[in-house]
Amino acid sequence: MKVNYVRPGTHGLTKIELLVIVGMVMLLLSILAVWLAHPKQRLSEMTCAIRLQRIGTAFEGYASEHGGAYPMTVSPTNGGTSEYADSGRDTYKHFEIFSNSLALTEFLVCPQDSRKPAVNWQNMANSNVSYFVSVDAKSTMPAAILAGDRNVTTKSSDVITFQSGLKWVDGMGLHGASGHVLFADGHVEMLDSMALSNAIQRGGNPTNRIAVP
Repeated sequence: MKVNYVRPGTHGLTKIELLVIVGMVMLLLSILAVWLAHPKQRLSEMTCAIRLQRIGTAFEGYASEHGGAYPMTVSPTNGGTSEYADSGRDTYKHFEIFSNSLALTEFLVCPQDSRKPAVNWQNMANSNVSYFVSVDAKSTMPAAILAGDRNVTTKSSDVITFQSGLKWVDGMGLHGASGHVLFADGHVEMLDSMALSNAIQRGGNPTNRIAVP
């Protein structure tokens, strides 16, 4: 019977190999620590973007049934919300019209916002909405901003002009000095103030009025 002998030094790790492995493990642990540092915030940011995308789908569905127009530019007699476009007191109405397609009032609130979802659609108010809406938005301007996080201003229940100099307001309980923006083509981006300013300029909307809840 043949016996295989193992010579000393032919198996196992050298000191250099061991140091390399330890270094790689430490690097991976440090990357993991950074990733897990704020899991709740990261999850809520992702969820906020998903909710805005769902709102964008509702806008798209509405426009497909109303000749490409969004509810903010359609008269109430034709199932729109244009009567609320000049005042921010009832901004929630522009979202409430999607009660059937959204189903859940939670879609209107960012998880990082201090605001809470309405108990039901019948008891909706501005305080149950985290997102502004561009009352002059058109589906024919796909690069234009359609909606976004309300911390673009400290004002509430108001209609303001969305100027390129606007900056995200830090400390309002949403995403700090940045925010999510929903574009008319349906995609959502997280932008800082400079990127927001550039997006406004690229959008091509000459009026840029937004209703802030």
